[in-house]
Amino acid sequence: MIRKKSRKALKVRRLNARSEKLTSNGADNTGVDSVDPLLTQEQAARRLTLKNPKTLTVWRCTRRYDIPFVRIGRYIRYRQSSIDSFLASLAENSLGKTKTK
Repeated sequence: MIRKKSRKALKVRRLNARSEKLTSNGADNTGVDSVDPLLTQEQAARRLTLKNPKTLTVWRCTRRYDIPFVRIGRYIRYRQSSIDSFLASLAENSLGKTKTK
């Protein structure tokens, strides 16, 4: 009998393999660019330099920031290009704003 922990690890491995297949196979009918990898919530949080990955969940549920995401079953994945464009928009907004007293 497979333990609960190893079942979960197996599911995660299958999901990662499925998402790698989606991003690496340019011949699929999903229109996914083969160069744009899908990031887990933890990877996206690390890229955004967030202390807690659950911050992305809060932002998504409250619609504080509109970061596009992909739902694969019950899992949420973020495209690397979406994270990069979000960071670029934050940089543009911070440079464009001027403080007035």
